[in-house]
Amino acid sequence: MIDGKKLKRLRKLKFDSQCELAEKAGVSQSLLSRLERNEVKFPRFTPLEKIAVALDDTSFLYATDEEEHQKQTSAEMEYKIEKNIPMPEKNKMREV
Repeated sequence: MIDGKKLKRLRKLKFDSQCELAEKAGVSQSLLSRLERNEVKFPRFTPLEKIAVALDDTSFLYATDEEEHQKQTSAEMEYKIEKNIPMPEKNKMREV
């Protein structure tokens, strides 16, 4: 998940409009708008990479909302428990 608010702040610092960034990055303005509003749950990497190159910044690629991170982590753990998927143990080295 990306940080749409941060993406919007970066875009406003470096470009006059969504259209200008979208054109420079080679993505649609509607996608950019949806990304800024956090409406795209699983965006494809290629458009994100193009936007990052156009902005010369990758910081928006990392969600900083701790509550959202906790929700994602909890949902992932619940899924793994439900599907009986083993979870890696932290700070434990594997034998080779």
